[in-house]
Amino acid sequence: MEINAKSTGRKLLLERFPRLWSRMGFNAKMVTRNLMRNKGRSLTSLVGVLCCTMLIITSMGLQESVAYSVGKYYKGTLAYTARANLTGTTDQAESYGKRIEARRVEAVMDKTVSIRTGEKSRTTTLTVLQDDQRLLLLGPDNAWAPLPEKGVVLLECMSNLTANEMFEPEGAGDDTVEAVLAGVEALRGRCIHLVIVTNDIFSDGITYDEVTALYQERLGEINRRIAAEADQAAEVVCGIPLQLKNKGQNL
Repeated sequence: MEINAKSTGRKLLLERFPRLWSRMGFNAKMVTRNLMRNKGRSLTSLVGVLCCTMLIITSMGLQESVAYSVGKYYKGTLAYTARANLTGTTDQAESYGKRIEARRVEAVMDKTVSIRTGEKSRTTTLTVLQDDQRLLLLGPDNAWAPLPEKGVVLLECMSNLTANEMFEPEGAGDDTVEAVLAGVEALRGRCIHLVIVTNDIFSDGITYDEVTALYQERLGEINRRIAAEADQAAEVVCGIPLQLKNKGQNL
């Protein structure tokens, strides 16, 4: 009795193209049949290989990005070799620089602030630099970032600015009041909102020496004239703002 053996397996899609199937070697045909025999296992293996490849590419790209960002930050933005966190005025920074024999010392103030617009709020870091800053380069080509014409400027604080103009050798001296107000007017013309922070004076009931009394007098004159020109004025007591003036209303 003669038995004709017939193939019980289904043909692959590639086998319907004899020219392509005949050009494939034995190993290629075997691998193709094994892959199509268990499609679930083949799909799982393919997804695993793709995921591993993506992880490798992502890790290599992340490494390059971090290396570039760190290099650009420390070589293109920071021009100093050491940084000290101090709690004090600029005089303390200069004194510290002399003790460590630094070639140049600059004071930078970093403070966390909250910006609110309507119902939206965002927390960010405010960095205040001194006028002749050289060790912290901002903006393109290691240049200063220009002051936007339609931005918001925070001037903090008026007390220190007045003291610098009065007592620094390069300050305005007797013309402190007019010099400070001229600077405020220049800032006012470059931004939409100008926020000025100053200190309350003449409320402690203490009699100071002649120099300090003159400083208080000039700071008081500056505060008075700025408040007269301001759209809004407020006194902050224990973190609670008490509005004294709003859009032209009298104090």
